[in-house]
Amino acid sequence: EALSHYVIHEKSETTIRDKRMFDIIEITKIIIVEMQKYNYLRTPLINIATMILTDYTIQQRYINDKKTRNKFIDTAFNTLDELDKCWRKCEYLKKFPIIKRFFKTNRTLTKIYCNLYNLKNCFKNK
Repeated sequence: EALSHYVIHEKSETTIRDKRMFDIIEITKIIIVEMQKYNYLRTPLINIATMILTDYTIQQRYINDKKTRNKFIDTAFNTLDELDKCWRKCEYLKKFPIIKRFFKTNRTLTKIYCNLYNLKNCFKNK
């Protein structure tokens, strides 16, 4: 039986909820550039970048500051567009149902989802 053991650190790049979250965009760019130096196939690189950045855009629902939340989403989508204009057709996204894929690849819907989720939690906490 396969088991995973992992530790979640409160201040890690994957759990922070402040301006350091923008580091993941730079980290993703570094990964792509470094892997290209070794002639790594472009398709898997686009899949990796898409996986990382689309997952992080959805996580913006936890960011309370709307301006920061939307700026991250814009920056992530712009980064993906710069890497490959056809990133929305990558293999990684094909594993999702069409509706989820549509939300993950649409900047406006991502913002609406994150803003509504955050708004809902604001009312819930009052």
